[in-house]
Amino acid sequence: MPELPALFIERLKQLIPPNDFDSCLASFFLPKAVCFRVHHILGNTADTIRNLEQSDYAYTNISGFTDVFTLHDDQKTALTQSALLESGKIYIQNVSSMLPVLALDGSDQDWILDMTAAPGGKTILIADILKNRGRISAVEAVKHRFHRLQSMLKKYSVNNVTCYLKDSKRLWHSCKEKFDKILLDAPCSSESRFRADQPKTYRYWSIKKINEMNRKQKQLLYSAVQCLKPGGEIIYCTCSFAPEENEMVIDHVLKKFPGTLTVSKINEKLVTCGNFSLQKGITHWANRDLNPLVSRAWRILPDTVANGFFLCKLKKTAKEAPDQTLFSE
Repeated sequence: MPELPALFIERLKQLIPPNDFDSCLASFFLPKAVCFRVHHILGNTADTIRNLEQSDYAYTNISGFTDVFTLHDDQKTALTQSALLESGKIYIQNVSSMLPVLALDGSDQDWILDMTAAPGGKTILIADILKNRGRISAVEAVKHRFHRLQSMLKKYSVNNVTCYLKDSKRLWHSCKEKFDKILLDAPCSSESRFRADQPKTYRYWSIKKINEMNRKQKQLLYSAVQCLKPGGEIIYCTCSFAPEENEMVIDHVLKKFPGTLTVSKINEKLVTCGNFSLQKGITHWANRDLNPLVSRAWRILPDTVANGFFLCKLKKTAKEAPDQTLFSE
């Protein structure tokens, strides 16, 4: 029987509420449903449902979403080879990954920045919600991922996005306080993607990896805050459980920009509409007390449909220089 890293399980046990731990752990061993959404730039919900029924897909609509569906994992191959996907009328994406875009709540009046944007799923969803209007800048530092991003935007007929092959950690040097809304789906240790029967999904994992990601995340979020206009908002999210990559990154940036940032409450109706198991941001980890504001963040706990996810909304309340002495923390 495959086994997840013992230290990962022990840390998860310290983090997840006791009533949710068994179901959370079981999700790494059970088949995961395939999630997909209608891409309205090219398709519509009624035609998608008709096509699913004609093709004998045993689909289920996710509660609270009119255009997000799941299939059992044994139909994933058929869906990936379907005309629906090939034509760009649907996009395969876990429902947890859609929530940061919905929480961003951008409008076509906003200049929106999507940092570390490849492969492009969230960028495409922003464009879809905005009906291909408005202004979106999508940034990716890795060349092959950048080209993948461009390819996906073309396939899904997205035309309100400008792509940049740049390192988002340095973006603030040229884009100081330019953006109204910023999405930072930060590179992370990807703990929520662990599958117990696929050792390659967790073989790389270690505390060293978590700490490496923590350093990169702090740099990216620092840049995001500098790029944000006063009054603007950032959605910070990861698909990791580790508090070092989540609450502790938020705690760090709040210290770094004293009197400049706050953590906004995310509409609870948004994160509860799919009947997900939720956990508020924790305020104590590794013998450290964290800023009480991080309790306004949400951790979506995994099940056989949703992946684990962390999301937090930051609002820039004032224009103020950061505390440079904290940059190396």
